[in-house]
This record gives sequence, C-alpha cells and structure tokens, in this order.
Amino acid sequence: GFLHSKVVGVTIVTVFFALQHGIQDAIGIGRAFILGAFLALPVFVTGSLLPSIIAHALIDAFTGIFGHSLLKWFGTNPRRESCATG
Repeated sequence: GFLHSKVVGVTIVTVFFALQHGIQDAIGIGRAFILGAFLALPVFVTGSLLPSIIAHALIDAFTGIFGHSLLKWFGTNPRRESCATG
C-alpha cells in the first residue's frame, strides 16, 4: 500500500532531513534535501543505513576541514559576511 512505498518513505525522510537543516537559508535546506535523496540510494542498494551514515560523516568532515579554505579560494569570507549582517 501507500505507506509501504519506498518512494513515499524516502520523500518523507528526505523532507525531515532537509527541515532539520532549517538553521541554514532556503538554499541550504534545498541542498540538504538533494543530499538526503542522494544518501537514500545506498539504503536501497544495501538495505542498511550504515553506508549513508558514514557518507554523511565524511561529507561533514570534508566540509569542516576544507570548507573555509574553499570559501576563501572562491573569494567569500564567511567571517566578514557574518559580521556585516549581524
């Protein structure tokens, strides 16, 4: 039935995953939605949530380690922008 649909399940989980990133702006929520949908794929293939958890952790680690450097490389200074707005 409807409640046993994998598509419905992925959609619901992905929406909540995106909404949990609500502290970000609308673009960040949209990116989280796309990432959530992408991270659902290993669950279908393996039947396990573990690969998606590991991928999410690696993405967060990569962003934490290299994110600031990449923003500087692209000419964005997050500290300056956050000070200007707040």
